[in-house]
Amino acid sequence: MGRDGPTQAGTGRGAKSYLKGSQMLALDTSSKLASALLQYQLDKLPIDYIEKRNAIVDAVTLDEAKKAARRLWGQGLSHVVVGRAPQAAAQPAAATPPAAN
Repeated sequence: MGRDGPTQAGTGRGAKSYLKGSQMLALDTSSKLASALLQYQLDKLPIDYIEKRNAIVDAVTLDEAKKAARRLWGQGLSHVVVGRAPQAAAQPAAATPPAAN
């Protein structure tokens, strides 16, 4: 994806239709809608973003999608490790407690 980018099929009518339809299905309850509207606000999107989103998705060109893929994945995959390294992991407790002073 980082080298060649998406194909025309990956950015075509079917893919865009999926993106538009899945958004509406994801907003099927009041709490999900409220959560999405809060996220749009945190992302500093305009108040009418939810109304304009389908047109924004439709306007994406294959060249724009390829440029985004190069920007996101052009340098290879990134790896993120969350947690402690194995040598820093907790060790089992000793069988006998240490002597008190």
